[in-house]
Amino acid sequence: MSLITPPLELLTAAKQLQAQGISIDVIGKTTKQQQVNPALIASYDVIISIGKTVQYALLGHKPVYCYDHFGGCGYLNADNFDKAKWHNFSGRGFDKKTAEQIASELVDGFKSALQFAQDFSDMSAFRLDEFIKTLLNNTKPIDFTQKVIETVKLSYPPEEFLGELFVNHRYACRLLGQARQGDQQLQSQVQRLQHPAPKRPKILLAMPSDVGLYQCFQENLRFHGFDVVSVIAHIAKREISANHFILQLLKGETPAAPEYYDYALFIRSDIFVGVGLIDKIKPYVKGNMVAYQWDALARFPNIWKAVPFFERFFVYDTKDYQQHSDKFLPTSNFYFDHLPSRAAAPAADFYFVGAHVPGRQVAINRFAQLARQHGWTLQMEICAPSEQHIAPLRHYYPHDNICIQGRFKSFADNLLGAQSSKILVDFKTPNQEGLSFRAFEALGYRKKLVTTNENIKRYDFYHPNNIFVWDGVDLSGLAEFVQLPFVDIDPAIRGKYSFGNWIRYVLDLPPYQPIDLPI
Repeated sequence: MSLITPPLELLTAAKQLQAQGISIDVIGKTTKQQQVNPALIASYDVIISIGKTVQYALLGHKPVYCYDHFGGCGYLNADNFDKAKWHNFSGRGFDKKTAEQIASELVDGFKSALQFAQDFSDMSAFRLDEFIKTLLNNTKPIDFTQKVIETVKLSYPPEEFLGELFVNHRYACRLLGQARQGDQQLQSQVQRLQHPAPKRPKILLAMPSDVGLYQCFQENLRFHGFDVVSVIAHIAKREISANHFILQLLKGETPAAPEYYDYALFIRSDIFVGVGLIDKIKPYVKGNMVAYQWDALARFPNIWKAVPFFERFFVYDTKDYQQHSDKFLPTSNFYFDHLPSRAAAPAADFYFVGAHVPGRQVAINRFAQLARQHGWTLQMEICAPSEQHIAPLRHYYPHDNICIQGRFKSFADNLLGAQSSKILVDFKTPNQEGLSFRAFEALGYRKKLVTTNENIKRYDFYHPNNIFVWDGVDLSGLAEFVQLPFVDIDPAIRGKYSFGNWIRYVLDLPPYQPIDLPI
């Protein structure tokens, strides 16, 4: 195989394939510099690249895996060829892939890609002589006969013609560009005045500071086009972080300069009804003011005081929705579809990070014991508020493949850890039926999942190849599950649980897919 100037995920995939005995050469500016010509193309079984190298490979009837820093379709085939061609084989128009996906597709899809390459017959679109013919016909007001064109080609190589044409016109183009520059600048200013950039809707985000999850919310809201103003509750310190306007409201003062919001999103509104923010901010919210409770209602009964203030109030727990469907709307957790950092290649077989919750330690210890018996590597961390809690918690978790941390891991770091593991593990909190974030991270980042939440079988993304439901006692079948191939879920179903769809749904901003809870 040959890679032409690859991004990081391709390099990682190359290492995985080399470990399988597949020979790979990386050709590019930062590695091996070499002219890409027919002889070079012919010396490889597969070409991985974008742009004109894709055309060279097609002309050489070589399978082409179209992928680079914009993403890509993977192997060219009859289904994706027209779309890839429309994007100039740049990789645009398709999602990015993980290193594991790339390595798997390169091996599993080779046979069909080879057949497509061998059957490819539309050569005229990519041949230089045909291009010169089109160029001459389009730029001259006379008809060139085939005989004349062939005569010109014999006496004047196309490469020299193009080079001279470029040189002769370069100076003229420069003068023309200078003449137009002043007019273009003026036109740009007029267009900006006539067509100002659309205003980003302003959203008030109010939520607790737990493990820095609010930072992921802020980044993803901005990524999806919102101007974010945050109110963050530091529960342990009994403090609120907010701008001057919000703090004035909390103090009961009349703001000199009122601030208005298009939308408001409250997470754990039971916190903010207690400090008197919700009723005071409502007159300043022009659109929907919505709330999402990601814990069972019974855990925080103060939530009932907040319900009347919201146009849309969402719960994630199936039992809560069944009992109070007249007061609440259904939704689930989600996965963040904007990740500013990329995780390293998978390092551990199983990944779990969580706090100590009474009732879960038996299952956690049993899982750690089985992992050691099978030789599986774990990144399993129990997080505590401080180092003083490490020794008492070790009593509950005696296995040395369970790490006790004297601090809480940030949610962003947790996401990177999840991406750099092969299989995620989720232990259900007692008396809660809703799915944790871990289930949706497994879906979004295409990871397998082991969970003790039986309720997951009722969701539309459940597949037994991808999700192992464990009763917390009997781990029979887990070893076989590890060996099963991962099955890609329908992109429409997967997209439904992305943050981008979730935020449009809860704010009622079409288009979106409604997120129901299984009943």
